[in-house]
Amino acid sequence: MQRYDQSENWRGRCFEASLRYQDDHPEWLLVHALVYHVPSDQIMIHAWCERGEEVFDASLGRSFVRSRYYTIHAIRHKYVYAWDEMAALAVASGTYGPWEQSLLENPEWRR
Repeated sequence: MQRYDQSENWRGRCFEASLRYQDDHPEWLLVHALVYHVPSDQIMIHAWCERGEEVFDASLGRSFVRSRYYTIHAIRHKYVYAWDEMAALAVASGTYGPWEQSLLENPEWRR
């Protein structure tokens, strides 16, 4: 698998970027959830990585304090994956995610 390269433009590719980041840093957790996207004023499905109180948003290439990230983005309907879970789901689905139908079918998400 190709490694995560922070210099690459990952905007709009949060699932791929976050999966690649976790693959390079297996001690981090991968998170998929519904988030409030401030610039567009919409609810979106998003992916990022977490370790303790730190969030790394691989699509932005930036770290955040977890509590602040969760407050700003009104995180809900969250799914968290350890490296082995991520690897199994990525191989089984052939995708970077999201893997949970409940995220895809959630009426809060504006397509």
